[in-house]
Amino acid sequence: MATLPIPHNGGLRFQAFHPADKPFPVVVTRKKLLFWAKLGAWRLEEVKVTVSEVLEHPHAIFQGLRKEEDENKGPDGAGWWCFVGVPSTRFIKHGSGARKPNAREIFPVFVTDEDVVYNARWEEVENENNVVWMREEHPERFRRRIFPDPGMQGQSQ
Repeated sequence: MATLPIPHNGGLRFQAFHPADKPFPVVVTRKKLLFWAKLGAWRLEEVKVTVSEVLEHPHAIFQGLRKEEDENKGPDGAGWWCFVGVPSTRFIKHGSGARKPNAREIFPVFVTDEDVVYNARWEEVENENNVVWMREEHPERFRRRIFPDPGMQGQSQ
């Protein structure tokens, strides 16, 4: 389980895994929290628990976004890293509880070059096994995968 985020200027601060260095702080702004709160309490639980889990324990990290819908168009800066994981819990809309994600669900968390989370959502992948998706490069969507290191293919990671 991930560490709970720390309140930060009306938002939340998380510790994010860095593949080549020590963990670093990532922030969800107050403005973004207020936006997600309009969707329901389940979305805030998802931010607090699910985003934290993916940032701390990603299965893959990609750098440089190619698809326009992934790009941040808001005032928080340009998209830079995408942390992808399969958290232990998926909160259900409208407060109807939680469940385990299925084998085709992933949770990407998009982070700006200023270490601000600007989007996070569940996505369904085509593969029957979401872990396979995270070991692929996806050049149509990302410039490169930085974790796990693509040079380590075939070795135990």
